[in-house]
Amino acid sequence: GLIFVFLWNIRKKIKIAGVLFCIYLILNGIERFLIEKIRINHDMIGEQTQAEIISFSLILIGIVGIYFLNKRKGNSSTQKN
Repeated sequence: GLIFVFLWNIRKKIKIAGVLFCIYLILNGIERFLIEKIRINHDMIGEQTQAEIISFSLILIGIVGIYFLNKRKGNSSTQKN
């Protein structure tokens, strides 16, 4: 619920298509990671639980997505000039 409210409030400020989804991925990854600290989960891969690995992956995908979307936006604006 809190993620939805936050994303709804910033939706008009985001000018690049896809960035809002990447922000959602980052926030969802953070939420999953924090909830995982409360849960008792025995599915371990090395020192990390499966949910922690998924959380880190979501955060990483979101950050990389924002980077590439901003880079693509910058390249398209310089090509128009």
